[in-house]
Amino acid sequence: MSNLLNNRLNDAFGQLISTELSPFHNDFDFQLFRGQDATQLDIIEHKDSLEIVLEAPGFKNSEISAEIEGSTLVVSAESEEKSIPEESKYLKKQIKNKSFKRFFELPDYCTKSKIEAKFENGMLCISVPKKKPEKPKKVKIL
Repeated sequence: MSNLLNNRLNDAFGQLISTELSPFHNDFDFQLFRGQDATQLDIIEHKDSLEIVLEAPGFKNSEISAEIEGSTLVVSAESEEKSIPEESKYLKKQIKNKSFKRFFELPDYCTKSKIEAKFENGMLCISVPKKKPEKPKKVKIL
């Protein structure tokens, strides 16, 4: 019951932040508090690309996933449960499995097919290239 209430509050608060307070709410909508953990992130706009940098300490490369679903970039991670031998038992267990899931609504000016991601030292860096502006085309009038 407590988890259900907590998830609903997080979703409601995340929607408020992403739609009302985010400087990107029209072009680059991201939602905080989606999933079990809200990882810290930076979003940097360069001349030719957008860069998303997420903190993901304690995760392995194989535990992180980035997928495009329509115009949404979905980044998620889930750590593997550490197993102990059957004859052993925990005297104290405070380290929990970690997970997160973040959603990024990509603007139309992004080239989704050329997104690249690199994970190093607990930091996930995603580069989202911008489309090159089309040059004006002269139309021949008959």
